[in-house]
Amino acid sequence: MKKRLVTASAFHYGHLAYKHAGATVDGFRQVRGITQQELADRLSYSREAIAAKVHARRRLSFDDISRLSQVLGVSPSLLLPPSWNDYRSE
Repeated sequence: MKKRLVTASAFHYGHLAYKHAGATVDGFRQVRGITQQELADRLSYSREAIAAKVHARRRLSFDDISRLSQVLGVSPSLLLPPSWNDYRSE
């Protein structure tokens, strides 16, 4: 397995990608009139865990993205920044 050197700019982009995904999730949640608590209940998470993921204090996994997209009724690709795959972990 080839190891990839992570530069400061890649790390920064990665953090921005999580912030983007969290903000997008939060926007869809608000448009649909769902509270953080209701979203947490539908996903079997705590409200604190949802808030941490939305505000990029915790990372959204691809499983999280998949489950969130189902609850919010959107394609998973809408929750990801366009070049997410450039910096995701292997």
